[in-house]
Amino acid sequence: MRAHMRTLRNLVPLPAVPCHLDFMPRNLIHGDDGIIRLIDFGRSRYDLAARDLVRLAARIWPLHPDLRRSFVDEYGQLSRVDHNVLEYCAHLDALTALCTAPLR
Repeated sequence: MRAHMRTLRNLVPLPAVPCHLDFMPRNLIHGDDGIIRLIDFGRSRYDLAARDLVRLAARIWPLHPDLRRSFVDEYGQLSRVDHNVLEYCAHLDALTALCTAPLR
């Protein structure tokens, strides 16, 4: 994990921007007016812009590539740096998921 975080730190200087950090289907509400709204800002903070996509990229898109295609069609292609951020932060996301999983 430390190696991934060191590599991420050394990518390039990246600005911190406001991030939601919990983009998951459960936090997207489709209104009767056709507008999709985002809820649950409990994890929000300033971070790397691509960090907002980590949960989608690591947990949702592998099982639903059509959702990734739809996202890219609207958002545009991700940069090489974005892909690197997603790759290295996916490891952190996996570790976080293990640490916060309910004990059985």
